Amino acid sequence: MNLRHALPLFLVLLVCALKQTAANSSERWFKGNTHTHTLWSDGNDFPETAADWYKSKGYDFLVLSDHNVLQRGARWKDVSKHERENKVVSKHRERWGKNGLEIRTRDGKTQVRLKTLEEIRRQFEEPGSFIMIEGFELTASAGRIEKKREFPVHSNAINIERLFVPQAKGSVHEMLEHQADLLHSHTVGKREEVFWHLNHPNFHYAVTAEIMAAAPDIDGVEIFNASTGCKSLGDEHVPSVERIWDIANTLRIKKHKLPPIFGCATDDTHNYHTPEEHYHSDKELKNAPGLAWVMVRSDSLDKDSITSAMRQGDFYSSTGITLRRLEYDEEKRELSLEVDPQPDRNYQIRFIGSPIDISLDHTMPKPFRDWKRVMRPMSGIYADERLGGVLKTVDGTKASYRLNGSELFVRAVVSCDAPNLPLIDAGPIPCMAWTQPVGWEKSLRGEK
Repeated sequence: MNLRHALPLFLVLLVCALKQTAANSSERWFKGNTHTHTLWSDGNDFPETAADWYKSKGYDFLVLSDHNVLQRGARWKDVSKHERENKVVSKHRERWGKNGLEIRTRDGKTQVRLKTLEEIRRQFEEPGSFIMIEGFELTASAGRIEKKREFPVHSNAINIERLFVPQAKGSVHEMLEHQADLLHSHTVGKREEVFWHLNHPNFHYAVTAEIMAAAPDIDGVEIFNASTGCKSLGDEHVPSVERIWDIANTLRIKKHKLPPIFGCATDDTHNYHTPEEHYHSDKELKNAPGLAWVMVRSDSLDKDSITSAMRQGDFYSSTGITLRRLEYDEEKRELSLEVDPQPDRNYQIRFIGSPIDISLDHTMPKPFRDWKRVMRPMSGIYADERLGGVLKTVDGTKASYRLNGSELFVRAVVSCDAPNLPLIDAGPIPCMAWTQPVGWEKSLRGEK
């Protein structure tokens, strides 16, 4: 079992209280992306291109999370297709010179040796300014239908030191248990410094709220993934991942007596060739960088501090809004925040939560048949409208909410009327920021 859940509850509460109170003078906010692909798997450019893009845009940390692989050892990649489509070799030489790549020809194909993470670190890391955190995307599928695995269950292991590849399983629930077992067996003595988040639950409609709620070892979930096909905002079949998040956390705390899952926003970058002007036009961005990120509060910019802070929920997620202040006073049980406003934008802050006495009565919709003619399960429809309901709304840049003992948990979400938002396949990206659930500790103890 996850150490976060195996610790005596009073220790969990102590950790949360220490990390969710006002930041001391040595703490800073660090911007990062935890879901990034390169030519080591299905990204369309070199790892140094990814590192250069994020560092040049002011990010503090980056996780290269290629599918079932760590950037280690000798890897030669046929880049003929990528050179034809995006001129990756030509652009690399223009950026870093003709000697920046090791190139060879094999059977008429142009191959390039991909740089390892250690080489990328030597090239781009700067202490206190920019770091790379090792990680990978656990990629496997569940559910056998006509000899095909039809439910992709992906997750990211962040600040990992060993590779472990998941195997296909018969159900999504079994797959999450399998990935958790792998994680624990390969992080002995390091689990507190590894952050494990579930990726794009609505991708191929793979993970329902009920399945997510019952998986005790998950640290986080992507409540917003800007990549194509991830359906973060929901569609005619499934609710938004933010809604699924609220359902799952309500079930976890109320039914399963587990701490909540923390919400992440990520790029899931695959494409590094989007023209800059497309970010400010009506052009659809496909798998582009710079659209969603996390802001982590830590006293230092190092891999263990960043991931430990995320495991304790000391971060928020954003698609364009920066918070000037975010505090949870454990003694007063008060969540307060202040936006760092941009000119000519109007902001609204909503406090979201579920009550302690919420009813979990629900109906399970019939599975629907998708475009592949595969039957897909759906999350439950809950009769109590207070689940994930709005507790308070403030128009402006400052707001606070004091818990009165009736709440199972409370979180805040900030939105604004920003113009010229980037477009993805789901439509305009909402300019938002999401904080993590607070106040759940007493709910687990059954206190008010």
